[in-house]
Amino acid sequence: MSPFPPPPPWTSGFRALNRPEPERKNSGDKNGGDKWEWLILAAILAVVVLVLILK
Repeated sequence: MSPFPPPPPWTSGFRALNRPEPERKNSGDKNGGDKWEWLILAAILAVVVLVLILK
């Protein structure tokens, strides 16, 4: 048994979206999924900070 709890169900779908397609693999853009993931995380963080500041 793994010491970590299983990931929430939505993470598997999110990772599947970021998995590169076989035909896109040769485009040289390996970090496209990571870039979008960081962009989404940064946007969420910015919204949280704005809400905390504007309270």
